[in-house]
Amino acid sequence: MNKSQFKGVSFSGGDCFLVFDKLIEWLTFFKKHRPDIYYWAYTNGLSVKEQQLKQLAACGLHELRFNIAATGYASPRILNILSTAVRLIDHVAVEIPSIPQDYEKLIAVLPRLDCMNVQYLNLHEYLLMPGDPYSKNAASGTFIFNKHSKIKYDAYSLQNTEKVKRFCKKNNLNLRINNCSLQKKENQMLHRRLVMGKLVKKTYERLTDEGLLQTVFTTPQKLNTLEVEALWQSKNGDRTFEHHFIHPEKASFYKCKKTAGTVVRLTFVPPMTLEKKRVLIKTEIENNSTKGIG
Repeated sequence: MNKSQFKGVSFSGGDCFLVFDKLIEWLTFFKKHRPDIYYWAYTNGLSVKEQQLKQLAACGLHELRFNIAATGYASPRILNILSTAVRLIDHVAVEIPSIPQDYEKLIAVLPRLDCMNVQYLNLHEYLLMPGDPYSKNAASGTFIFNKHSKIKYDAYSLQNTEKVKRFCKKNNLNLRINNCSLQKKENQMLHRRLVMGKLVKKTYERLTDEGLLQTVFTTPQKLNTLEVEALWQSKNGDRTFEHHFIHPEKASFYKCKKTAGTVVRLTFVPPMTLEKKRVLIKTEIENNSTKGIG
């Protein structure tokens, strides 16, 4: 964290209230070392107790976000603890997926949230997941997330968010609504790739403006893209062949193009955590007669 310009830390899960002792432990640790940044947490409210909210406030949690969709939007128990949270925590938000089929359920509870002085309503573009009953008949689209993951979303989710915004305006509600679209999330991932890319970049790699890592891989034998990818996917492939990598901008790269073997430009998505491997998304043969992109 000290190597990068982080401005906030969030506690999620699962529900972090299920391991409340760890939540307090980590929040206290971070506040001690980085008192200057913003701290927030997520919950569905089912495990939240008033005393815990007081403890979080005393430890310096700035914001708590509730997923009221997880309990049907109007659970008396959840709305009661939400109201308590508003009284004890500086900033309280409701953060839920924007589900078109649930429009009526949501707008029915919005005036009550407004009366509680809930400050924010964060509506996510709705992802369609296997096993979700809403997914069966929903019109869907496909989005390429973080340059390599195909995810399906409800094609009418953003329209639903706009309907909710119009309802709030028409009824003079003070709720501030954030449209958390997939494109906005992809913009967040760009910055995350740039941060992680700087942390993990090797001397033979270049970090692009899109937050991707590029290197050049040279081998003495002729290989096609599938064979190169198989080498990379092999156990410890990135370490085993490390002496074959060179920086794309080095002059020697252009000389390598004339070699009898294979010169390949590789493009990776940086790992999103330090424990994971980078993801190979493009393999471009530079000097074989059979050029192509894998």
